[in-house]
Amino acid sequence: IDATSDLADVIARADLLCMDNTSAGPEAAACGLPVLWLDAPHYRRDVEHGGRFWDWPKGQVSCDDPARLPQRIALALADTQGTFNARQVMVDEIYPPATRGQAARLGVEAIVRHGIGT
Repeated sequence: IDATSDLADVIARADLLCMDNTSAGPEAAACGLPVLWLDAPHYRRDVEHGGRFWDWPKGQVSCDDPARLPQRIALALADTQGTFNARQVMVDEIYPPATRGQAARLGVEAIVRHGIGT
């Protein structure tokens, strides 16, 4: 496995992103890359952190048992329509379609509106 610290390079070269607690998952998903959510057995499933742990992965492929990892990788790579749809719901929630491609403009407007740097 070639190592790289550049997420864009990972997304361009990978067939699947396996990750746990990272915003790289939604970023990869937004670029069309299937993802596999890794849930360590010791994660506290009764604690709501929002987003990354329990909300974002809903309907997608996850794995909480290392012995099942090969099977779950194969399932994630199959990228069924249901998994694709669930991933798209997450992407649309995190990156609303109405504001995509407008980050620079929206950032400048917020800076001007709040008088930052004046």
